[in-house]
Amino acid sequence: MKKIIIVLAVFIFSALASFAQTTLLATLEHEGEITAFYGVDAIKLANEAAVDGDVITLSGGIYNGTTITKAVTLRGTGVYANDDAMIYHSKLSSSLYINIADSEHQLKIEGIYLASVYITRTLNKPIFNKCIISGIYNNSSGWISKGTFINCYINSISIGLSGTFINSYVNNPNNTGNTGHRYEFINCVVKSISTGTQYSSFNNSILLTSGALNGTNVVYNCLAAGTGVSNIFDNIPGNGNAIEEDITSVFEEYNGSNYSDKISFKLTDYAANHYICPDGTQVGMYGGPFPHDFGMAALKIVKCNVANKSTVDGKLSVDIEVQGVR
Repeated sequence: MKKIIIVLAVFIFSALASFAQTTLLATLEHEGEITAFYGVDAIKLANEAAVDGDVITLSGGIYNGTTITKAVTLRGTGVYANDDAMIYHSKLSSSLYINIADSEHQLKIEGIYLASVYITRTLNKPIFNKCIISGIYNNSSGWISKGTFINCYINSISIGLSGTFINSYVNNPNNTGNTGHRYEFINCVVKSISTGTQYSSFNNSILLTSGALNGTNVVYNCLAAGTGVSNIFDNIPGNGNAIEEDITSVFEEYNGSNYSDKISFKLTDYAANHYICPDGTQVGMYGGPFPHDFGMAALKIVKCNVANKSTVDGKLSVDIEVQGVR
């Protein structure tokens, strides 16, 4: 148990049980001290108080979007609710803007359901883990250099980007043709690949796209699935790639057009046993060393003791006990 200083002095709760389930809480950890911020703007308040390298942890709930200006770790409870554990997902109701000048620390975002993400300047080596992202866009001259996306769903990319996608679903990756904007897909499901995508690599992935890939790309041990994929590898050497035009024989739920962020992209028994990686696991999001999993340890408030009076400088001291659940 740690002592937490509340910088938002006024808040309302009827009982500790209600407090634990409904309060929007962001805790900022800096050099062993934890400060708590409450309400829909808790992320904004925590960012303003943070310095590069700090950790901001969110309780479940829906927060306002904001602009992140510090290279922090921003960690939520996950993108799906866990009713059994009484844990709610962490979600932003509006766009997240990222405008970070620091180049020594990495921005890390984990377990958050994000609306559109706008990059306003060069963002170096960010890590997104277990996130759902509606779209990634540039604002002004922003682009992403050497980003890493693990266990994510990304529905659109409209920004110059070099990065690695691991065990993720990625729709509409669109690089600019610049040789510096290169993608690496490892055990992914990749849909609607832009014909301008060049100098990228696809490994042990499932490709849902029509038309021939550019010959500058490297494709190894991938499965092309769905209608219109018959010529996808015309410009690509063999490398163990395969084609399956009947997409319903590949996925349990996905039929090529019924995308939602609840679709699992799990393979049928036939596909899981027939299309195999060199390590013996299945191609796609559930194979390789990091099988897709949105679950993560989450912050659950189980007790909150609040001081009767605030201090002379207007701060209110509380003791909060939390549990990590999955």
